[in-house]
Parts: sequence; structure tokens; C-alpha cells
Amino acid sequence: QAGKIRHYGVSNFTVAMMEECQQAGSITANQVGYHLYDRRMEKEVLPYCQANGIGYMAYGTLGFGLCTGAFTPETTFVDWDWRSRGNAFGLPLFQRENFLKAISVTNRLKELAVGYGKSVAQLAIAWVLGNPAVTVALVGMRNEKELQENVAAADWQLSAADRAEIDRIFAEEGVPTYIDAKQAV
Repeated sequence: QAGKIRHYGVSNFTVAMMEECQQAGSITANQVGYHLYDRRMEKEVLPYCQANGIGYMAYGTLGFGLCTGAFTPETTFVDWDWRSRGNAFGLPLFQRENFLKAISVTNRLKELAVGYGKSVAQLAIAWVLGNPAVTVALVGMRNEKELQENVAAADWQLSAADRAEIDRIFAEEGVPTYIDAKQAV
């Protein structure tokens, strides 16, 4: 009422939570996880944000490392690394069987990325940004090379055929995308 808040954002809000907040004023952005391996938000949250002019800031764009190509079947995580517990935001992405399948998917995605002259990380970023409801794809980087690679991912788009091919690869490898899973965030 005093005009001290012009814009506000939320994080990990469900549709019901956003509807409640919208009564007090328009939400500028919702920061929620979204990547190739976790598509739960496609069912309700992303469409709601798009329909209501709420920016969608996707975190976990690289699937917590799954979309970088850095992991091999021999990869293990130290005890203090949260991935060592097997779960990522309520999904069993890093449980051994799922982790090995994810590595297989990522290796196949590398082949698709090479066709564009891109890395698998760039493919993953382009895939997230290819959803018209996504405003920003948040990614981490450890050095200038990774920064440049991530920025270069924003200058191209996947074809509809290649987006369908990505879905086919996930299905063939038996890797769920959790689009039909409960959307608790």
C-alpha cells in the first residue's frame, strides 16, 4: 500500500500457492526446477505462469550435472554431496539404476548435439529455453569456458523433430521424465 514493493518473485510455488499470492498483487516470477529429466511442471505450473504473465525461472537446467556429459558409469558421489543420497527434489534421479540409465540417455543426446555443433549441455539449455513459458534458464558454471559455452546455448533452437527425438530417446532408455508425477515442488 505504501508503494515500497513494485515487483516480487516466488520460488517453488504450486498453482494454488500462486493463486493465493496473486490476490495481494501480481507475481513477477516463479523460480522452479525444470530440465530434461524433470518435467513435472509442464502439467500445471508452466502453463499457469505463461497464462498469467508470470516469468518462469528454471533452475537445475543441466539436471544437476546429468546433462553435462561429465558422468560415467564409474562416477560416485562423496558423502557430503547431496546426490550421494540418490534423490533430487523428490525424484530418484541419482539412485544407481536411474543414474546409469540417465548416463546412457546423455550419451545419446551427445550424438544429437554434435549434429548442431553443440555440446549436450548446450542442447539441454536450448531444450529448456525452447519451452515458450520459460523466461530464464538458470545454469551454474565453474570457469570462463563454461560461462561462454552456456551463453552460446541461447543462440539456437532445437527443431520440433529433434525435440520429439529427445522424447523417443528417453522412452527407449526407460528413463521417466515425471511429467505425470505429483507436482509437489
